[in-house]
Amino acid sequence: GWLVDFINRFGDLGGFDKLLTRFTSPENKLTISIVIALLKPWGLCYEYLTQSTIKKYFAPIIEFVPQYLNQLAENEFKVEAKTESKSDTLSAVIKWLRHLASRLPDNDKACRDLDELRLKMILRLLQTNSFSSKMNALNELHKLIPSLSPIHRSTINRLDDNEGLTPEKFIKWIQDHEILDIVLRDCLHQPQYVEKLERILRFMIKEQALSRNDLAKIWNSSCGKHEAIEKNVHDLLAKLAWDFSPEQLEQLFDCFRESWTKASKKQREKLLELIRRLAEDDKEGLMANK
Repeated sequence: GWLVDFINRFGDLGGFDKLLTRFTSPENKLTISIVIALLKPWGLCYEYLTQSTIKKYFAPIIEFVPQYLNQLAENEFKVEAKTESKSDTLSAVIKWLRHLASRLPDNDKACRDLDELRLKMILRLLQTNSFSSKMNALNELHKLIPSLSPIHRSTINRLDDNEGLTPEKFIKWIQDHEILDIVLRDCLHQPQYVEKLERILRFMIKEQALSRNDLAKIWNSSCGKHEAIEKNVHDLLAKLAWDFSPEQLEQLFDCFRESWTKASKKQREKLLELIRRLAEDDKEGLMANK
């Protein structure tokens, strides 16, 4: 069709040579915006490019762009990621590169490296002081989680999908980089932020990866904090409690009892409200004896 004709004409006129030079020449200064503009068309039509074209012109770009992103200084990264649209595109760039890499022979290492880069960029976004960047990092994690389910991985068997990232690897990344500590550090007064956390924590519970220490961190994140934080964390725990194991449920009540002994009158009212919510939702009487 016309798209193939356009791609062929672009190549005949030396377009791919100029594209490669634009990325690899040290004389050319790059920004995220320029990288996006240059990669987007090819990331979207990668299926129409020949393998030889991708190998000759895009393989060096697939190798170069991650190096460029990794070398961005912290202040440059914050500037590039300070708006919602910009932080979204960091992930889009990596996705386009992965699409292109999926067409290369023996692409396992390239695809695996790009999966790791995506997680690295999410981590950097989480570590910024920008609320919008943190929210976008959580959005990116939300996009990743469905792709880790066995159903998704069996029904959508695409080479360009996140095949290299398994639930086990994702959990290991969360643990190795202390993601829970980072996300519980601030922004808990924002209900929409805490709602985003719920899905990640639910995934950890499903994978039996929420440890006693993790649950204690969630509980302690609201202790002695502003009323809004206390409410949001209690709401979060009330929603998660029905996926808890008996041991986790016992720990939740241990936390409750410990906090009760130190709580002020107002704090005790909040704790009683949490217990009331748990009891109201306890249709099967699982918590009655607690």
